[in-house]
Parts: sequence; structure tokens; C-alpha cells
Amino acid sequence: MTSELFIIKNAKDFNAKAFAEAALAVKDEDGRIKPRDIWKAAENNPSHPAYKHIEWDDAKAAGMHRDDQVRAMLRSVSILLPGMTNPVPRFHSLTVERGGAGGYREVTEIVASEYMTVKLLEQAEQEFLAWRKRYDRLVDIGEYARGIEAAIRKGREKTTRSKQKKEMSATI
Repeated sequence: MTSELFIIKNAKDFNAKAFAEAALAVKDEDGRIKPRDIWKAAENNPSHPAYKHIEWDDAKAAGMHRDDQVRAMLRSVSILLPGMTNPVPRFHSLTVERGGAGGYREVTEIVASEYMTVKLLEQAEQEFLAWRKRYDRLVDIGEYARGIEAAIRKGREKTTRSKQKKEMSATI
């Protein structure tokens, strides 16, 4: 799964091993690796493993940075929907739409559309599976994972039942 926040420029040429070594080379005394230190090391150094993957055109980079800032703002907004006790994210970027114009949709529009609701649930499931794969090796997350999987399954079943009811009422 690709997230718009992590698209790598010239990705087919990305050498993860060389990049990791370069990242480790700029680790600070506390053991932290800071992105600014990596791009500063790559700046004016075309042989650096990160150089060709960084946007050096300041105007383009500024626009990309502003896009990321606005994405963060959109992700920070929540809304309390009728009948719910906890707020939910107000805006969502559906992965199925990212190949074209992309953008965000309001959650009320998504839940009003069976198709978009299913796509959002599929996206949540893919994000969860990626999360589980990433952290499964670090700690035993089995109990948490089972709870999340059950919630996803429940949402999918609810959407499927709703679709079946609509189909049945349409044929009557």
C-alpha cells in the first residue's frame, strides 16, 4: 500500500541499504537520526544515496511541504456524528482515489455512500495489516490485533447486511 506521505522520488532507483548506512552516519550523540541532517549531508553531494530522491527545486519542495502541512491539518479535524459517543476523523483520503486527482472527502459523504464506506473499511483493513506486520515482530500484539480484526470484520458484515437489505427491497 502506498501513502501519499511516503512517495519516494525516483523510487525504482532507491538503494535502501546505502541510504540506511548514510542515515546511520549522521546519527547524533543521543542515537537519533534527524531528517534535516540527512538532507543536509546529501545537499550538493550527487553521490549521496538520498540525493536523487530529494526535491532540490525550492519552489517545488515548498509546495510539497505545504501540501504535507495541510494534510496534517485535515487529519487533525474530528467530528461527533449523530448517535456516536466518540469523535471520528472528519476528512479521509481514500486510497482508491489517490491515483487520479486525489484529495480528501468528508466522512459524512463517505458513510452516505455504500461504495465509499466499503473502500474506507478495506483501506482500514490494509492499514491495520501493515501495522500488524510492522510491529508483530517487536511485541506480542495478538490480543490487540484480534480486537481490531473483530471490529473491522463487524464493520464489513454490517455494510454487507445493509447492501443485502437494499438489494432485497429493490427486488420486491
